[in-house]
This record gives sequence, C-alpha cells and structure tokens, in this order.
Amino acid sequence: MKKPEDLNTRGEDYLIQIMTSDDPNLLRSVALEMVVVVGHMYKRLQFHMLLHPLVFLAGFLSCYYFIK
Repeated sequence: MKKPEDLNTRGEDYLIQIMTSDDPNLLRSVALEMVVVVGHMYKRLQFHMLLHPLVFLAGFLSCYYFIK
C-alpha cells in the first residue's frame, strides 16, 4: 500500500504538469471538469443547508410529541 505522502506528491506533480501544459485542449477539459465539480458541490451544499432546519424542526416536534 502506498503511503499518503506518495499520493500527495503524485497529485502535486500531476497538477504542476497540467498547469504548465501548452495543450489548449487539456487546459479546456480540466477547466470544464472543475466547473462541473464545483457546480455539483454547490448544489449539494445548498441541499444540505435546506435540510438542517428541517431535521432540527422534525427532532424538536418528535421530542415535544413524546414528552407530552
């Protein structure tokens, strides 16, 4: 099994290789992938922010029901 340090340096090397690349197709594809990933993460974050008050309210109401 690889050590975490090896995985980090491989990732850094890959990132440096992409950033110093002169191939416009590679840079375009990486930028598009980053936009898609960040958009997906933003939608998930919004969904979780919506769920927090609902879960809190459901917990409060269930406790109120069982105590009463």
